[in-house]
Amino acid sequence: MLALDRQIAMEDAEDARREHRRLKAGLPEAPRVITVFEGFAEGGATPRERNN
Repeated sequence: MLALDRQIAMEDAEDARREHRRLKAGLPEAPRVITVFEGFAEGGATPRERNN
């Protein structure tokens, strides 16, 4: 588990460095591509009813 924590910390640090360089250079934020599944994000999915 420690190796995973270390890997995540290194990736977070690299992301922060890239963001800092982007801001310093005055570049706009990159566009994000968000994929949604039909019916899910449109409210078509409903929570399961609990039988309590």
